[in-house]
Amino acid sequence: MPGPKLRRLERLRMRRGDEELLVLRDPLELAEPFAIDPGYEPVLDALDGERSLAQVRQSLLMRGLARVELQDLEDFVEDLGDAGLLDDDQFRGAWAAAHESFVDEEIRAPRRAGLLYPDDPESLRAWLSDALPPAARTATPSTGQHAGEAPAPAWLPAPIAVVTPHQPPPSIAEGLRRLLSSLPPPEQYRRIVILATDHTPGLLPYASADKDWATPLGTVACDLELLAKLDQRIPWLLREQTRLRLSDPIEWVTLLLRAMWGDRCPPVLPIACGQTRLTTQDGAQSARELLEVLGELLGESTRAGEVLVWAAAELSHVGPAYGHQELPDRDQVADDDRRVLAPLLDNHPEQLAKQCMERPAASRPSGTACLVTLADLLPAGYRATLVDYRAIPAPGEQPGWIGCPTIRIS
Repeated sequence: MPGPKLRRLERLRMRRGDEELLVLRDPLELAEPFAIDPGYEPVLDALDGERSLAQVRQSLLMRGLARVELQDLEDFVEDLGDAGLLDDDQFRGAWAAAHESFVDEEIRAPRRAGLLYPDDPESLRAWLSDALPPAARTATPSTGQHAGEAPAPAWLPAPIAVVTPHQPPPSIAEGLRRLLSSLPPPEQYRRIVILATDHTPGLLPYASADKDWATPLGTVACDLELLAKLDQRIPWLLREQTRLRLSDPIEWVTLLLRAMWGDRCPPVLPIACGQTRLTTQDGAQSARELLEVLGELLGESTRAGEVLVWAAAELSHVGPAYGHQELPDRDQVADDDRRVLAPLLDNHPEQLAKQCMERPAASRPSGTACLVTLADLLPAGYRATLVDYRAIPAPGEQPGWIGCPTIRIS
C-alpha cells in the first residue's frame, strides 16, 4: 500500500527571533503557509508516496538524516495532511472545488488590488503614473490614451512583441515608460496574445481561460472568438484554466493595458506557460501542437502587424531568497542574464532554449518557458531591442536578485 506523498510546495527559510523556521507555501494557494522545524526537512524529502511511514523512518535512520520516533513521525504527517499539504483525497477535493468555482466565473477578478497596488482608480493612476506614457497618465479609465496624443515616432515600426517583467510597475518604471511610449495606438492591433510565466504545478505546458480580466480601472476583454477556435483543435488548453486564477503576471499586463488604452484595448488571449514545456516529452509535443495551430489561426493578421505578443517573463531569481547559499554580485547576475538573452536579441531564437537549459536547474531563468514560447512564435528577420535591464532586490527578509528585462521586438 503506498504511503503519504508530499505535494509540490515552495520552501522558504526565515528567522523569527532566535528561531530558524522552514515555511511551506502552497503555490496553488489552497492551503495556508505552514512553518516547521528545519530539522524535519529530510522527512519532507522522503514522503514520496512509495513507502510506509515505518519504511521512511528506517531509511532516515540508516542514512543518518534524522532520528525521529514513529509516533512523532505519524503526528507530523497527520499535521501536514490536516493542513492540506499532502497529495491525498483532501487536496484533490479542494482543487476540484477551486477549479469548478473558477470555471463558473465569467470574469477573473483582480487578486492583488488593495494588496500590491491601490484598488481606488484615482490612487491607482497616480501609483502607475511614472511607468505610463505621458498621455496615458491623465487619460480617463474609459478612453485610455488618445491616438493623437504623443504618438510613437513615425520612423519606428510598430512592435509585434514585447517582453516585460512581472513586477509592480513603479519598481521598473523607467524601462516600462520607454517601451510603452513606443507603442502605436491600440487600433493597430486586432488582438493581444499574453504569454505569462507560470510556476504553478500543472501537467500541461499551457493553460488559458475564457474570461474577461477585471481591473480597478475597468475590464479587459478576452478574445473569445480566437479561444473558441483554439478550443476546437486544442481541447486541453482550457483543462487547467484554474492556473490563471493565480496568475500575477497576466494581472500586471491587463492592468497596464487598461491604464493605457481603456475601452479601446483590443481583446486578449491569455496563455500561462508552464515548465512541462521544457521538462517532459509529452509537454514538448503538446507545445508544438499548440504553436502550430496558433500560427495557422494568427498567420494572416500576424503578417499584417495586427497581433501584439506580450510576454511577461523574468530571468535570474538568485540568492538566499530563492534557496541558494550565496548571493552573487549584481554585475555577475546582469552578465549571466545578458548571455541568456543573446540568442533572442541576435536573431537566433532557435538557440534560446539551449542557452537557458544549460544553466543549473536551480538558477535557470524564471521565465524560460515563456521566453522560449515567444521565440517559437517570432517570424524570420525580426529585430529585438533591449530597452532596459536591471537586477532588482528580491522582496522579503532574505537577499536576492531578480533579473528584469524590457524588450521591444519589431
